[in-house]
Amino acid sequence: MKILKKLFFALLLLAIILGIALFSLTMLVNPNRLKPIIVNEVKQETGYQLNIEGDLAWSFYPRVGVKVKRMLLTAPKEPQPFAELHDVTMAVSLYQWLRGEESLSGDLHIADLVFMNLHFAQLRATLYLQDGVLSISPIQARFYGGALEGVVHARSFEKTPRWEGELQLKGVNLGALWDDLYGSTYALKLTGTMNGHLKIDTVGRNRETLIAKASGMGEYQIDQGAVCGVDVNYFIQLADAIIHKKPQNNLINTNQTAFDALTGSFTIDNGVLATHDLLLTAKAFTAHAAGKLALLAQTLDFELQIKSQQDLLSQWEIPLNVAGTVHRPTVTLDQEGMAHILIKQDVEKAKTKVRDVIKKHVPGKAGEFLQNLIN
Repeated sequence: MKILKKLFFALLLLAIILGIALFSLTMLVNPNRLKPIIVNEVKQETGYQLNIEGDLAWSFYPRVGVKVKRMLLTAPKEPQPFAELHDVTMAVSLYQWLRGEESLSGDLHIADLVFMNLHFAQLRATLYLQDGVLSISPIQARFYGGALEGVVHARSFEKTPRWEGELQLKGVNLGALWDDLYGSTYALKLTGTMNGHLKIDTVGRNRETLIAKASGMGEYQIDQGAVCGVDVNYFIQLADAIIHKKPQNNLINTNQTAFDALTGSFTIDNGVLATHDLLLTAKAFTAHAAGKLALLAQTLDFELQIKSQQDLLSQWEIPLNVAGTVHRPTVTLDQEGMAHILIKQDVEKAKTKVRDVIKKHVPGKAGEFLQNLIN
C-alpha cells in the first residue's frame, strides 16, 4: 500500500512539474521567436527560402509544437514558390524540447498543401533532417478524393538536391488530377478512378528541372473512365467504311471514348514516360497501345491496335496513331497499317475466287494439294 502511495505522489509531482513547464513555456516564451530560427535552419540545411506568414502559436497535443497559418517554400532564384502550406503543425517530443536538440525532427501535419500544382489535404508525416539528409516517412494524405501513402528521401542540398520516393495511390479521381496537371486548355483528358504505384527519383530545385530529370517506374489501373479527345468507336467505323467502301459522311465523331478498365505499366527516363503494355477494355473493343509522353513538353506519340468486339471488323486490328501535344492531339488512322489491311482484304478475295475455281475444275488429290498451297 505504501508503495502505491509513493508511486501515486511521484506521478502527481511529475504531472505538476510538466504542467509548470508547459505554463512557463506559453507565458514566458513567445513562439514567434522561433521564426528566424526555423527560416535560417531550412535555408542552411536545404538552400530553400521559407516564408512564414502570420503569428506562430503553441500546440500541445499530441506533442509540443508550433502552429503556422501559412508557409511558402521557394527555390533559389525562382520568383514563384513551388510549395504552399496552410494550417501547419510542427511538433517534437517534450524530451527534445527540454534537451534543446537542434536537429529538425518530429511530426508534421498540413491541412492543405499545394506542391507543384498538385493538391494534398490532411497530410501527416514524420520527418527527420540532419547532416543534409531529409527523410519524410511515412506520408499519409487525402489526394483527389482518394488516398496517398509513401516515403520520400532527399539529400545533397548543398549542391543539386536529389529526391527519391515511393508512392501508392488508391481511389484517386484522375479527372480532377488531370485538370491540375495540365490546366484548362487541353483537348486530351483521362478520367476514372485510379489506383497506382510509383517509384521515382530526380534532381533539382525547381519544378521544371525536377520534371525534366525524373526517372522511375510504376503501374496503374483506371476503372470506369473515359478518354476525352479520342473517339475510338468512330475510327473503327471509319476503318470499316474504308475497307468495305461504304459512305463516310454519316459517321459521327463524339471525341470521347468510355472504357471499363485501362491498365498497364510504365518507365520514366529523363522526364519521358514510356509504356509498352497499355490495355484499354471497353464493351465494343479492346485496344493495345505503346508510346511515349514527354512530361515537361507534354508531347505524346502513341500507336494503338484496336480489336473490335463487333462482327463487322472482328477479323482486323485497326491501327490508330495519337500524336502532338496534350493540348492539341492529332488522332489519325495509320495509313501504312490501313494499306496492309486493304492488301490483305484483296488477297483474301482473290484466294476465295481461286478456291472456288479449284473446287469446280480440279477434283481429287490435285485439288486438295492446290487448296493447301493457297492456304
